[in-house]
Amino acid sequence: MPDINLDPKLVARGLDRNRDGFVHDNVRMAAPGLLDGPVSVDRLAQALAADQVRLSQGAIIPGKAPVAGQLPEIKALRAINKLAEDAVGFFGTGHAQYPGPRYQQSYRDSQGNIRTRYLFGQAIQDLRVRLEAVRSLAASYDDFQSRTIARMAETALRQNNWDHAMDNGTAQSRYAALFATVHNIAQTSVTPAQPAETQKALGEVVSRARQAIGGLEGAVSDPATTGAEARAADKVRAIRQDAAAIPTWQKVLLVGLIRKGALNGRIKDIERDLATLKAANPSARLDELATLAARAWEASQQGAEATTLDQAERFARDAEPIRRETDQVRRRSDDQTEAIRKLLKTLGS
Repeated sequence: MPDINLDPKLVARGLDRNRDGFVHDNVRMAAPGLLDGPVSVDRLAQALAADQVRLSQGAIIPGKAPVAGQLPEIKALRAINKLAEDAVGFFGTGHAQYPGPRYQQSYRDSQGNIRTRYLFGQAIQDLRVRLEAVRSLAASYDDFQSRTIARMAETALRQNNWDHAMDNGTAQSRYAALFATVHNIAQTSVTPAQPAETQKALGEVVSRARQAIGGLEGAVSDPATTGAEARAADKVRAIRQDAAAIPTWQKVLLVGLIRKGALNGRIKDIERDLATLKAANPSARLDELATLAARAWEASQQGAEATTLDQAERFARDAEPIRRETDQVRRRSDDQTEAIRKLLKTLGS
């Protein structure tokens, strides 16, 4: 459990879906000798922390939770993608038919107009070198997609040789064909995150949200919040008195309107921030996060068993809504904490 960076107490709390302090009535237990009888949240958290149990087919069973690794296929495709992307960036101009500024020369025609000459021959030579590097790297790997990319590059290079020897097409069309192959390889070699990266990202986003809730807990329990509602009412009353005291001659001028608007804005801020303080519920926010942590734990164990690109992509896809919802918990907690701190600062001034 520590390997995937999720708080065991938070995960166990999330598996207690009816919030009665026990998990055996929410998750099937198949760990005799470890988790017998009624299983409390604390007991499950201890077993998780000690890596004594894991999830398998919806049941808690004995065994250490799997830790996601690095798939060689993703590592290979990333290396290929970098070479291909670098080549696209080197030659690319936003138009696949023409090489970039390195292969352009300006000249004046007989009418004195400035024209551009494209050095297709040199661009083709340089692009062949880069495509050959992609082919050589792809051929050094054993996975199916890398071998497919190697064949794509080899076919394009062979066709380019043939077209040049037979004077097929133009230099521009031969350049465009090579560039299209490199561009296609750059697109087809894009990979999902490594399962280990997805697993780590889930743990990190849950950790950040827990820290944000801790900040909210500190703000709500701040002794300065005692009597905040009464002090806020006094503050609003004083501000309204300041607004009423604006001289009549100022009220008809811009300066008076600006001042009154600013005072009314302060009142709205106080009322909004006070409402935030009264509504803040760190415990409910923690329950929300716990549910997400349990989902992250379940997804992480399934994703840790990924051995193919498709499985890694599925894990990344399944993890994304969990990551997004968890980050929303963090942002809402941070926003509430900021509003409460702002209110206390206003009331203390």
